[in-house]
Amino acid sequence: MKKILFLASLALAFTNCSKSNDDDNHDIPAKDYELSEDGLTLKSWKNLDTKTIDMESDSKLQKVNTIGEYAFRQAAKLESIILPKNLKEIGTGAFYGANLKGGVTFNTSAKITIGEDAFKSTEITTLGLPNLTELSKGAFQGCSKLKEVKFGKITKIGEDAFRGCLSLTEINLDGTDLKEVGRAAFSGCEHIEKVTLPATLKKIDNMAFFACFVFQQLTMKATEVPTLVSANALDTGSKIKTNIFVPKGTENSYKTAENWSYYKDQILVKPEF
Repeated sequence: MKKILFLASLALAFTNCSKSNDDDNHDIPAKDYELSEDGLTLKSWKNLDTKTIDMESDSKLQKVNTIGEYAFRQAAKLESIILPKNLKEIGTGAFYGANLKGGVTFNTSAKITIGEDAFKSTEITTLGLPNLTELSKGAFQGCSKLKEVKFGKITKIGEDAFRGCLSLTEINLDGTDLKEVGRAAFSGCEHIEKVTLPATLKKIDNMAFFACFVFQQLTMKATEVPTLVSANALDTGSKIKTNIFVPKGTENSYKTAENWSYYKDQILVKPEF
């Protein structure tokens, strides 16, 4: 009898210990979200009252490498999220309309893919991007409170990527490996004053900086004149003239290049070049 009681007590103690260990993990309740069968894709977030998420600290969510399409579309109260180190892809519209005023933390040093409209119309204020092949169409369009963006390596900024980001004042893409600024990528960023584009740049598409009303300074690092698809790419829509600084020895090439010639009186050599 004593042996039976001892074994029962031991089993109870083990159960309590296991429960305590589970509590110590601080894992997010599984009912709050839906994963794919292999656990690698976050398909949807179900707890719409969630304000903060740390995926990297959760034993299941830290394994996720893909945020599915529109996974957080209804999570209007979500203020901040820490993404897992395994992340490779953020799907179309994944955070469309979420709050995110507290920010998004990327942990990965690998290149990831950010889908179309992924963070469209969020209230994010600062942004530190990881290495990207391309920032897809409309990825941060309409993020009117976005004030600062720090870029990792990136090849292309897609169409409408930052369109209507009213609080941006400066964009520095120097050293990013950028080759192309897409159509209307920064159109309607009404408070951008300064932009620096890297030596690797090959193309600026239509309306890239259209309606950037206080755009005062564009610094070009490319010694080979990039294609300016249309003169309207740099049409600010205001009487403010944008000074276009180019590397020493390239000013005549810029002034005579197609569509750049429209801005020949604004093309200058910056002293430090």
